[in-house]
Amino acid sequence: MPKATRRKLVSVILPTYNERENIGPLIRAILKHAPEDVEVIVVDDDSPDGTWRVVEGLRRELPNVRLLRRVGRRGLATAIEEGVRLARGDVLVWMDCDFSHPPELLPKLLAALEKGYDVAIASRFVRGGRQEYTFLRDLTSRAFNALARLLLGREVTDYTSGYIAIKRSAYEEVPVKPLVERLGYLHQYGEYFIYMLYRALRKGLRVAELPYVYMGRKKGRTKTAPNLLALLRVGLVYILAIIIMRLKHALRKL
Repeated sequence: MPKATRRKLVSVILPTYNERENIGPLIRAILKHAPEDVEVIVVDDDSPDGTWRVVEGLRRELPNVRLLRRVGRRGLATAIEEGVRLARGDVLVWMDCDFSHPPELLPKLLAALEKGYDVAIASRFVRGGRQEYTFLRDLTSRAFNALARLLLGREVTDYTSGYIAIKRSAYEEVPVKPLVERLGYLHQYGEYFIYMLYRALRKGLRVAELPYVYMGRKKGRTKTAPNLLALLRVGLVYILAIIIMRLKHALRKL
């Protein structure tokens, strides 16, 4: 008899900070759309609103939900790193926890990996994708990604997507890590994602992009760019990150 193929475990990592209103519905939506062999790992930065308490309650009902409550540690990228270390899956997924990243796209991202891609990301800028932003935020986001494509590679359209499915074998080649160890504050933003995609392209990994519509958060307050000043600050960090990437690449060529 032919040997049965082992079903792959999918680990969905959810970094959270003050997402009490969103986390329960999001976990249920993920479990609805994900394959049966899935674990959901919530990495919560000791949210003052008690997000971790909501997850603790869900764990009694949903055995494939896990919780890491981080006390005294903050940051998106480091939360993902710690979540990956806990994950048991052959495939790793992470996404924003405010419903701006649609859980119903998850099956398509996973299907792209089954077709031979190493990485699959959701994109606002491929055909069929778009973002429901204010005019200024939409313009800023498009301008930044145009710069990233110009300097880092046109194979990817959405360098700041943040919604990804990646084979563990591919992740081990391009793990989440800071661009510059001494500039740790960069690691608090989406710089890690840009850097990871840039390294994936440099290593020849196959990257698929699937369109989605960015709708903005359902509930709660945005933490990335709640006002114009914060938006400009994030944009400057991203531009600095791109410049550092290009310089590091140029220096390696010398």
